[in-house]
Amino acid sequence: MPIKESIIFEEIAIQKVIGRLASGETVFVSPQSHFYSHPDTHEAVYRVLPTIDANSLSFDNNGLTHTAVEVAGMEGRCLCIPVTDSDTFVYAKRKPRTWYTRFVIGREAPKTNLMSLVLKQKGDGYELCTSYWGPRAHPEPSDPHLTPGTPEYEISEKFWMQKALVLPPDEVSMVALGIDPEQIKENLEAGDEYFRSV
Repeated sequence: MPIKESIIFEEIAIQKVIGRLASGETVFVSPQSHFYSHPDTHEAVYRVLPTIDANSLSFDNNGLTHTAVEVAGMEGRCLCIPVTDSDTFVYAKRKPRTWYTRFVIGREAPKTNLMSLVLKQKGDGYELCTSYWGPRAHPEPSDPHLTPGTPEYEISEKFWMQKALVLPPDEVSMVALGIDPEQIKENLEAGDEYFRSV
């Protein structure tokens, strides 16, 4: 039986507790969490959080961990797919992001039971930064947190030169992903480039 968000959310200031890990730590989301851009993962997130032991996770110097979990009995659509030069692309901002994402048009998102979660250590608990179906994806090169010319940017650029997100075929699905269909662009202007230079 699916757990309803209205039941599982507990108010803590502006953060919402969405569950606990197997090791007992609280997991919460903030209003800026990209979790809200992936409503198709919510039920699966509620199911897998109690199976994850924080002691088995590896965290980077910023307190972040990327973990992939197979969700038994559930599938979702992996929006991040390999692309070629013959594909057609458009660009759009996904709320709450302030930068553009590259989307491929007319491709189908494959089904998968693999879900990725990004958790950040915060005090005695963890913030769920995002969750999405499919294997780990790197930050986008348009993300202002990345600086062109750095190793992190080069990893991002190499990854996203070969990948893009599948643009949903209908406006309802676009809005659920945080896209304003009227703001989709075929080309980006100077200052908004997806692949930035030093």
